[in-house]
Amino acid sequence: MLEDTHMTKMKKILAVALCVLLLGSVFAGCSGKKAEQTTEITDETLLIAYTADNAPFFQIDEKGNASGFEADLIAKIFDSIKDDCKNYAYVKVEPGYRLGEETAYTDKDGKTYIAYMAVGGLQKNDGTNNEDYSFTNTVISNRVVTLVKKDSKIKDYSNLGGAKLAVVSKAAQNALADNAVIADRSAKTTTVYKTAQAAFTALYQDKADAVVIDEFDLRTLDFILDGKKQALSDWTTELSGQLDTVEYAFATAKYDRLKDDINEALLELKDPKYNDKDEFTPIVEQYFGYNASNFSYIPADK
Repeated sequence: MLEDTHMTKMKKILAVALCVLLLGSVFAGCSGKKAEQTTEITDETLLIAYTADNAPFFQIDEKGNASGFEADLIAKIFDSIKDDCKNYAYVKVEPGYRLGEETAYTDKDGKTYIAYMAVGGLQKNDGTNNEDYSFTNTVISNRVVTLVKKDSKIKDYSNLGGAKLAVVSKAAQNALADNAVIADRSAKTTTVYKTAQAAFTALYQDKADAVVIDEFDLRTLDFILDGKKQALSDWTTELSGQLDTVEYAFATAKYDRLKDDINEALLELKDPKYNDKDEFTPIVEQYFGYNASNFSYIPADK
């Protein structure tokens, strides 16, 4: 009987110890849980506004699942910018929505919520954007550049007016239009091409003197000549400088400190001094096909 009683006590002690261990692991799991995207909006949800899909920056499906470059970055940095928020949600708003001021979402009980951040490939220096928002440091840069044949007489942008121009993309068209001297002198000799392949084929065949193109299209081009891939560097040269640089960044409500929080979070994601490795650049290259970012930030306390 003494032996049975002792064994019973030992079993009870082991059972209690096991329960403690299990409860500890459960609570540890809860406390370490990462914040996530949600579709159930509460006072503890950071609302992020968007107006439309804009690949590769941001897209959202019919179930509310976000994807794209900016969505991936936010998933990475949210724990660093969330403040008192437990999760985040994307809400579609009308163009012209004023961050930090207007209602972005109304729940079934009539309670209203405001968005303080926006995504969707928003550009600095575009329209009234600089007046309407505070922007983080530039996250993605898209330069508009010009390429000519290596034996071309065109050596710089001062020689470009009057040349036969092959123009690719809306960004290149806008940049050319903003350079009135070049645009006016080449108005009758400018052709817009739908693809970079077609534009460079025209250059190769001397149907064009120069190709005006943005880097998004240029750096991802595999130029094919006579059925074989050919490096542009073998027969073209890029003029020094650029016609324009389109800058993309995250937008926040005017003067909101969230802007600086995002800058710091992106720096920590990119700089190995703060992180074990650079997790920022691989995401850039995944979505743009090359490193389209020269993001940098110096914290105020440095």
